[in-house]
Amino acid sequence: MSIINSVCIKSVDEFEKQEKNSISAIKIQKNISSQEILSLIQNISSCSNLSQIVLSLRGNYQKNYDIKHFLENLIIKNTTYLSLDMSTSKMDSNLAILLGNKIGNTGKITYLTLYLGFNQISDDGAFQIGEGIGKCENLKFLVFQAFNNNIGPRGSQGLSFGIRQCQQLTNLNMGIENNYLQKNGADNISEIFVSLKYLTHLNLNIGQNQIGYYGAKNVLNEINNCKQMKRLTINMQQNLIYGSGLQSLGLQIKNYLFLNLLEIDLRLNQNQTPNCFKQRAWKQSRLVKFNLFI
Repeated sequence: MSIINSVCIKSVDEFEKQEKNSISAIKIQKNISSQEILSLIQNISSCSNLSQIVLSLRGNYQKNYDIKHFLENLIIKNTTYLSLDMSTSKMDSNLAILLGNKIGNTGKITYLTLYLGFNQISDDGAFQIGEGIGKCENLKFLVFQAFNNNIGPRGSQGLSFGIRQCQQLTNLNMGIENNYLQKNGADNISEIFVSLKYLTHLNLNIGQNQIGYYGAKNVLNEINNCKQMKRLTINMQQNLIYGSGLQSLGLQIKNYLFLNLLEIDLRLNQNQTPNCFKQRAWKQSRLVKFNLFI
């Protein structure tokens, strides 16, 4: 999705050239430095008509960088398109809670991407972000990337509850690899897919979470409910999964009448090559591309 607007800020310096109330889009793809963030905070608080925001704050954790102040001054009441990259920014659970509350204060967002990898948002932060997402009832496109964040079962419970409130979702890209979900966390994630009947594109990465065989099976069983799926990518690497492959895990390829791309990664588990599943997959579907990593 591209941002189209006549008054679109593409660098921090451009704020001085525009009337603040006329700015409806901020699209700064270049990573914002710690020096520029102070100017951004001062200017963004005066932009009352923002509908589209794309910001990269990746790696901003210098001494004079105040992410808390930034989040407090971020105005997204009228925002429909929000993309924030705060990876490696030393975001803790308190800042993540603030972000979740901010997201929950607007019900207009239809497109949301959050890149929060390599932080410490933990269960409390993930839970509150999930609660905020759940208030975005018009959401159709969601990217949530939070690998390496000490998220366990409770955090996944909040994320699951929130995301499944977004009944209009068609695209979900969720990456929470290398956390501490275990089986209970995987069970929580599986509940996302019980009622998302419009979901057509899913990229789910829950690798390195010790979810085990039954956790993986529950996730795949519930994904079977998404009958409109067109593109399905699942990463369950290094999860203590044993068995004879996907057939025993419960993925019912025949349920997907519109599926044209399927990619599943089960490497670093204890699986045998499921040749039988591969043969049936091609026979029972309209797959154009099928990648299976064991």
